Amino acid sequence: TETFCPGIFDGYICWPHTPAGQLLTEPCPSYIEWKNVIHLQESLVAYRFCEFDGSWMVRNDTGQSVQWVNRIQCDVATNGLQYELGPLEGGPQNKDIYTAGYIFSLVCMVIALFILMFFKKLHCTRNYIHMNLMLSFIVRYVAVMVKDKVIEDHYAVGRPNLTQMEMSQYCDDVAGTDGLMVSCRLVITLMHYATIANYFWLLAEGVYLQLLLVFVMTEYKYFPIFMAFGWGATWIPIGIWIAFRITFENVGCWEVNNMIPIWWILRAPILISIAINFIIFINIIRMIVSKLSANNMTRSDYKYRLARSTLALIPLLGIHYIVFMGVSDSVTDNSAFINTKFAFEIILTSLQGSIIAILYCFLNGEVQTEIRKCWRNWR
Repeated sequence: TETFCPGIFDGYICWPHTPAGQLLTEPCPSYIEWKNVIHLQESLVAYRFCEFDGSWMVRNDTGQSVQWVNRIQCDVATNGLQYELGPLEGGPQNKDIYTAGYIFSLVCMVIALFILMFFKKLHCTRNYIHMNLMLSFIVRYVAVMVKDKVIEDHYAVGRPNLTQMEMSQYCDDVAGTDGLMVSCRLVITLMHYATIANYFWLLAEGVYLQLLLVFVMTEYKYFPIFMAFGWGATWIPIGIWIAFRITFENVGCWEVNNMIPIWWILRAPILISIAINFIIFINIIRMIVSKLSANNMTRSDYKYRLARSTLALIPLLGIHYIVFMGVSDSVTDNSAFINTKFAFEIILTSLQGSIIAILYCFLNGEVQTEIRKCWRNWR
């Protein structure tokens, strides 16, 4: 029986089954933004080597095993950089990390959400906004995990058992638009909606806190506005993005963003919300410093309260996002730097929900008082 390397789709090119010991060449994908060299598209190729044992060639000179792909000809815009599927660029490690974080955060937030809903004395505008923020994290985490599953099924990731003919037909289907499932694009759209809604609720937290410190607010008066903004306004950029994707970039599952102006339809609202929250954060810290300075307290107490207030606000307002706010998502800009960004965002984003649940529910004095009362009554 002849030995073959299994056909795979690596998120960039669909590689069919390949006989052992053969150097495989595949045309660069058609969705690349070719700019002034579009006439060269058919002649530009990428390479993979199938080892004699039936496994795709890997490189170990970076200190870790990564699958090797030479796409020098395809990387027109990056002066021919070699592409490697590293642990944060295409391997399963990053998925395992954020999935574990998501599951932990989901458990924490479901418990916190139940507690805040169960005790009526905890029902107030502040906690209603906290509850919607937690719900937005739940929806976001679930949407990402569903997206991963659907994309994995759609692109047959980890399915080496297709015959050579089936893999060839499968690659033809992936390369075109007509063979793509509607559900594949739907989950991508819902994931983007959930992500933007999550950022909008982080902004709602910041705006509400700012208004609370500056104005005397009537309870429940402005909550419908926050609801409309957090869950409703999100559809505006999503609707515009869908229209532009269908018109100008109706390719694949919509999980790859090659037309940067269209990608900015989704990215701009997120960056704006991060920037506004950062301004609110600075202003709130300024007000806290002013208030603490006015009170006669020791320097150690002053530093402690300021640090505690600052650390509590960072996850609530998503201030950590400001660190890599202006960094592009392109892995070809600076691979090491982008990997650092991915690691930073993967870990903090996946755990942000659990941190909020712990700080604003489990460690909250009012919540602990209500739980103790319930426990005493139950006994």
